[in-house]
Amino acid sequence: MIAICMNDLTQEQLQASGYFWVDHDRALALATLQDRASRVLYFLKKSQSCLRNIYQTMFSLDAIPSSLLDLLAKFQDLSAVRECVRQQLVDGTKAALSLVRLHRPDVDVAAVAGGPPTPPAGSTWNMVPHYQAVDRPAEEIVDFFEEQTNVLLLQQ
Repeated sequence: MIAICMNDLTQEQLQASGYFWVDHDRALALATLQDRASRVLYFLKKSQSCLRNIYQTMFSLDAIPSSLLDLLAKFQDLSAVRECVRQQLVDGTKAALSLVRLHRPDVDVAAVAGGPPTPPAGSTWNMVPHYQAVDRPAEEIVDFFEEQTNVLLLQQ
């Protein structure tokens, strides 16, 4: 990249811009600096854009910080990020349990919250088939609540 930049300078451009560009070492140093600075700027802008998207997804109701430094400060506070993730887990669990309660009011939700029942003969539960059995319904529940949330957001 730097070599291309240096080779693109015509002899007239070199002479018109003064002695600085005629000195190959100085010209190479400046071209290298300009190249590195443009790459850093691109990286910072891309990072800010990605962090803005992540922040908007995680904290959709909060105002997005305008500067990269403010965004970095928000993500530096790990307790807030952990709390956001935890709250999403709690909200998802509440949504699923509320549907269970609507469909099966006889289910003891407190017992469900206590974890799996004691396995027979001191063995352990293999949860894999149970997770597999609820894969698709879990996706459908999330889709349902996303649609409901989108409707509510559009009404505001």
